[in-house]
Amino acid sequence: MASALRTISHIRHLPSPSLKQPHPPFHPSTLIHFRYNPQPVPIHNIATLFPTRDIYNDPSHPLYTRIVRRAAAFDATKLHWRVQCPVSVSGSGFVRRWVERRMRRAIIQALEQGGWKKDGGLIVEGDGRGLKGALLVVLEKDANVVLNADKEKVKAAAEWVVRNVVRLGKEPKERGTVREGSRRSKGRSG
Repeated sequence: MASALRTISHIRHLPSPSLKQPHPPFHPSTLIHFRYNPQPVPIHNIATLFPTRDIYNDPSHPLYTRIVRRAAAFDATKLHWRVQCPVSVSGSGFVRRWVERRMRRAIIQALEQGGWKKDGGLIVEGDGRGLKGALLVVLEKDANVVLNADKEKVKAAAEWVVRNVVRLGKEPKERGTVREGSRRSKGRSG
């Protein structure tokens, strides 16, 4: 009988299921990270793929002429951006492209809600300033976080990125600070 009492006593000391800790509030940096450069150069910016840079540096490559023309047509007054999904999220390219496309659509929607086109230009001309720079959005390496994120979390993360691009894209004199090698230049702001 004494052992039965010990067991009951042991069960009473377990935390009840209703007292579980609530989930911590969602912060977009748990889903994505970004790097932003407000003054990009044509080929050597964060939104340009590495193979494109290699082709630009190799005049014997068959696509060299096309890449040189693209570099000559580079417009620094536009927003150049891309979304990147690490291989650690999924070994399947199909799944990685699906995740990238989902985030890309959410960013485009966040840009349109802010009054900007996909390239950072204004939807209604003369209604403020357009966005410019180079933006690289990198999804988190943890597959559980990325693949299980619901639509609201993806949307919140996209809006967070656009808000920070607007904030970081302002001229230093308007912000009152000069950007140097701070944590903001590494893209983990906000």
